[in-house]
Amino acid sequence: MANWREVSPDVWYGTRPLAHVSAADLQWLQDRARTSPRGRARLCAHPHPEAALHEMLICLTRTSYVRPHRHRKPESAHIIRGACDLVFFDEQGGVAEVLALSELARGNPFFVRIEEPLYHTYLLKTDFLLFHETTPGPLDRRLTEFAPWAPDEGEFAAEFLDQLRSCIERAS
Repeated sequence: MANWREVSPDVWYGTRPLAHVSAADLQWLQDRARTSPRGRARLCAHPHPEAALHEMLICLTRTSYVRPHRHRKPESAHIIRGACDLVFFDEQGGVAEVLALSELARGNPFFVRIEEPLYHTYLLKTDFLLFHETTPGPLDRRLTEFAPWAPDEGEFAAEFLDQLRSCIERAS
């Protein structure tokens, strides 16, 4: 797309001072996620990583693995398309809470704000999840802590997701 430039695999920034996103952009993003080895793609509406406010449109596929993590800053997510369980964990990796999120038309909550540093991940219920995420900038990777009990991306990620799905199904 002419309005976006790729800055790293699966991450694009806007090329204009006025960031705007159309339905065609969302379909383009979904197509990028579909062909991504990691099953994800992101459009950044903020102009650069040092921006004070980060707004991103993120598309995940059902096979995406978002390693459980927490941030030492707030974040919010507004679901645009799809449905997921936003899973929160305790310090030992036990499931503490599951929040079913979906696009507005499905009747579940479609917006969440996480104020405290809680371990969390997205577990997709649909083939794609497209959401708008907002968090304070600038980008500082030291403010994100990955759960030590969760595997890195790689061969054990799918097994972890399968076990998590089973755990949630048994609890419901």
